[in-house]
Amino acid sequence: MTGGRKATFAVNSRGERTGRTNPNVDLAQQFDKYAQDLWLFAAAISGDPSVADDALQQVFCSLLERDLSRIKDTKRYLCRAVKNATLNLARTEVREQRKREGFALNCRTMFSEPAGRGEELAALNTAMGHLGQEQREVVTLKVWGKLTFGEIGDVLGISPNTAASRYRYAIGNLRKAMGGYHEERI
Repeated sequence: MTGGRKATFAVNSRGERTGRTNPNVDLAQQFDKYAQDLWLFAAAISGDPSVADDALQQVFCSLLERDLSRIKDTKRYLCRAVKNATLNLARTEVREQRKREGFALNCRTMFSEPAGRGEELAALNTAMGHLGQEQREVVTLKVWGKLTFGEIGDVLGISPNTAASRYRYAIGNLRKAMGGYHEERI
């Protein structure tokens, strides 16, 4: 092939090429591109890193049987699928107990620690843990997922105005919780 790209082909049960490109290659590329943001989103919803891990695995394993080329907006589709998988996993009794123990105690830190800002980041992680699930979802999708309010609305099944309102309230709550820190750092 030209351009240095290597062709990979799907193979039928007899080991013969079907002429289609292998969808697993595209799925691996999508995983590499979105996995970190999706994990943060799942962790924000559940407050439990093991639920986030399980949700991502569940979603990407289920996609092995799908043709990704028919999905119009892969990022939004994956966000919605991860949200649904996370909520389903979080319904079990063991998961609910972990969730009640608190997001801030159970979740891996959502922020990397620049030199000299450890105390501030710990306070921000705790403040994120005290946000309601709906506000935490919107903040995560906006800040880490880099989605617009319209896209967030599509993912969460709410209007863009509701997404913007939840974001505004969440930022206000974070500012209150971070009262001892400069406002521009949030």
